[in-house]
Amino acid sequence: MSYPVLREFTHEELLDHFFLEPQDRYQISEMSRSDANRLGQAVLLTTYRFLGYPPTQAEEIPNQLVEWLANQLGADPTLFASAYGWRQRVWWRHLAWTRERSRTVAFNPEEHQGLLSIWLLDNGDDLLTRSEWVKSAVHFFRSKGIELPQRAEMLRLVGSIRRQFEERLFNKVASMLDQETRAWMDRLLETDTGNSNFDWLKAPPGKSGMKTYLAEADKLRLLREFPFDRSLCPPGLSQRRFRHLCTRVAAEDASLMRTHPPERRYTLLFVWLCARKAEVTDHLVSLFLQIIRKVERKGKDELKNEVDLVKVYGTRTLLHKLARASRARPDSPISAVMLAELGEDTLKTLYQEIEQEQISLDVARARKVQKKFRGYQKMVTTMMEVLDFRTRSDNREPLLKAMAMIADHADSKATFISEPLPPGFQAGAWEKAILDQSPDGKRLRRKALEVCVLSQLEEALKCKDVWVEGAYRFRDPDQDLPRDWSERRPYYYRRLSLPTGSTEFVNSLRSELEQALREANLVQDQRKKDAVGPEIRKTASGKSHLHVPTPAKRPEREILGEIKDRVSLRYGVLDLLDILAEVDRRVDISAHFHTSGQRRILGREEVRRRLLLVLFALGTNLGLQRLHSAANPDCSYDDLRYFMRRFITPQALRDANVALVNHILELRNPKLWGEGTACASDGKFLAAWDRNPTTEWNPHYGGRGVKVYWHVEQGAVAIHSQVKSPSCTEVAPMIEGVVHHGTLAAIETNCTDSGGQSLPAFGLCRPLQFELLPRFRQVKKFSLNLPYPELAAELPALLGVTTRSIRWDLIEERYDDYARHAAAILERTGPIESILRRFTRYNRPHPTYRALLEIGRAERTIYLCRLLSEPELHVWVHDQLNGIEHWNSCNQFICFARRSELRTNDPVTQELIVGSLHLLQNAMVLANTLMVENVLDHQLLERMNQEDLRSLTPLFTSNINPYGDFELDLTKPSFLEAI
Repeated sequence: MSYPVLREFTHEELLDHFFLEPQDRYQISEMSRSDANRLGQAVLLTTYRFLGYPPTQAEEIPNQLVEWLANQLGADPTLFASAYGWRQRVWWRHLAWTRERSRTVAFNPEEHQGLLSIWLLDNGDDLLTRSEWVKSAVHFFRSKGIELPQRAEMLRLVGSIRRQFEERLFNKVASMLDQETRAWMDRLLETDTGNSNFDWLKAPPGKSGMKTYLAEADKLRLLREFPFDRSLCPPGLSQRRFRHLCTRVAAEDASLMRTHPPERRYTLLFVWLCARKAEVTDHLVSLFLQIIRKVERKGKDELKNEVDLVKVYGTRTLLHKLARASRARPDSPISAVMLAELGEDTLKTLYQEIEQEQISLDVARARKVQKKFRGYQKMVTTMMEVLDFRTRSDNREPLLKAMAMIADHADSKATFISEPLPPGFQAGAWEKAILDQSPDGKRLRRKALEVCVLSQLEEALKCKDVWVEGAYRFRDPDQDLPRDWSERRPYYYRRLSLPTGSTEFVNSLRSELEQALREANLVQDQRKKDAVGPEIRKTASGKSHLHVPTPAKRPEREILGEIKDRVSLRYGVLDLLDILAEVDRRVDISAHFHTSGQRRILGREEVRRRLLLVLFALGTNLGLQRLHSAANPDCSYDDLRYFMRRFITPQALRDANVALVNHILELRNPKLWGEGTACASDGKFLAAWDRNPTTEWNPHYGGRGVKVYWHVEQGAVAIHSQVKSPSCTEVAPMIEGVVHHGTLAAIETNCTDSGGQSLPAFGLCRPLQFELLPRFRQVKKFSLNLPYPELAAELPALLGVTTRSIRWDLIEERYDDYARHAAAILERTGPIESILRRFTRYNRPHPTYRALLEIGRAERTIYLCRLLSEPELHVWVHDQLNGIEHWNSCNQFICFARRSELRTNDPVTQELIVGSLHLLQNAMVLANTLMVENVLDHQLLERMNQEDLRSLTPLFTSNINPYGDFELDLTKPSFLEAI
């Protein structure tokens, strides 16, 4: 609520805001003798408390409110309109008493306007929209006991102060820039030779490849002429306002930017250039990682296709391992057998022969990769020129020295480098390909060294052992962590619900692990042979493994078909556009979309009309041009394009979806749909154009596209969506959706498939306060870790599936750093994907990563024990994942046009399409939820058993029509109320 107004209230709201306390009724009866005056005084008192100001006219008071107060006083409600003199002498007397009773004073512009101005100017850093400024002003007046000015006066005051704040901010930023920097900014906007440098810098990167890499490098060269970055932003420029100003710039071209006053123009350019410099740096690093990965994959694939090499080397790998193990451990039993059978000389000769063949294979693989890298040679010199690499790891210092060696010989055409490798540099399998024996000694093959160094750099960047100066996602990993950890350590531990001492945490986790193992052992020991559910099976060879059966497919419940028929019979087939309009009528999603320009000229109804058309065009994938031709609105196609550019942003769509989800959660019956404490997450592949770095080839689907990662609550409401590359890990988006969905859903458990789980994910779920319940693809590969070795003898039913004990000492040593990383995820001090980069297989020696793996093993064992001891748990997890599969299947119904292909190369537009699809599908869920609850009478509810309630879903489309004519009529009555 921005400026408070009277409306229709629910019964709970009437009790909270308009209930007369006994002392209120006593003083009213003492002051007013007639029923009309007592009723009028009660109306004025309660509305004044709720609004913060007296209503100007009696007609503003809803009849519902008058009747509510009349019932409390035992008076006739008609007396209020007929006998009470509103704004007459008795009203002014009652108003003075009300102000005294409420301990407020009337608004005095000369006295209070200055106080409001000072307070808002000091606290306006995170206030962006007009409604936020008004809401903050209302909070100020209420906290100071000052009566609110009338709405028009309030808007005038807030608008004036808002302009003062922006002018002060613009002047502060512009004062940081010297004349030379301002002239450089002005040159960016020049369009004498065609497109300006500004428009060129704004263009998104193209398809992953050398051409795109060099183009992005040229952009970074130009941006590095700008002497500022995000770390040099003034204090008044909060991160939220920083992103908001960047959004404003993204909607404008060079000609529009030139129309701004100088201070505003320079501030907008300052913010955008700081952000763009970090974005382009991130693009360059991402492109480098993609190119290196592609080159290595092509080289290895070509080697595999050579049948002779595969035949020779692939079949002798096992024998090589046996010979090497025998040489390394001559006292082991296997060595004795091999020595007796082959003899020491034969075994030594065999080992040397296979070792030489293995070296030849490594050299062949290195040369294949080097051959594929020839077309990307220019990338090396470009990268060394425009990117600055840093590290704090002693193990990576030799890598940076090797990179410096490459940079020194970047312009050389010589085949060899007559220098030794940097001390400590480990070439690994590349050593034989790099080193060359010459008459003068060893020398280095330059191109082989380049590929080796770049391959190691790729691994170091992936785990952030090496970072890039000026980047954001690939910045110093310590910058992703809370800066005030030392000062606010107790606060962060409370936020994480963790004990401050490592011993207490370890003892609690150890005790929980032991209890879970004992319970699983007891249940499996008492398990009947013909029981169905998770169990421990033995193979023919006598080995034991975990087995979780796939639940049998259940047919659709007959009563659910009857419910759908009732919905269709009562409400008919509904147009999807009408459903979207109904949702806007109920939730006011248009309130979350604000212009990125300086002011809004369009009226509210016209904004609603254009907004719904644009959202429908994006969500169905029709596109603005097709929708404009079909709907034939009053505005032109160019008007819709301009509206989309100015009003529709990914953040606005997220805010609208949060409001819609919250409305559904508050409105629906929890006895039918659940409490909203569990969700499921999964990725959905959508085909997309590939001239952008997000789209990748997916071998499983046989095409190019992006991955949309959904989080769907158990009542079939999507609480979060993200657009990711198909090759990216699902762990980071899984955690982000659970922790930062932003809705009222109190998510306690998250179900996912094998792609969304890992040991680090299990390790982080406890401080992030949710349970991870995955459906494992190959559960038989897992073992149960013990809290201490001696416990294995007490678990006979788990014999064969237990393994080593947890290393609690590692957890105790790195407990504080573990909590610090969890706090970074919870507080969002950096991108979650960047924070988790430190915990990958490329960074195995990292002590915090090793501790996190141990915690993850304990948590995973606890979950596996729950599967063994709770037979219905795996069925429930399977049902939750079936729910998100059902959501995914509805995506094609809503986003039906163009074969559901995202025909754009702009990553932001891809986000807009997915966000609009998210909004449209949730709108369908809201409509179906209300209609299902309306058709469920008492008799039908009595016929439904627990299985029917569990199968009930609002995700059905038999009553929805997304096609045909698109006629948007905002005056049409609600189809829900018309019935």
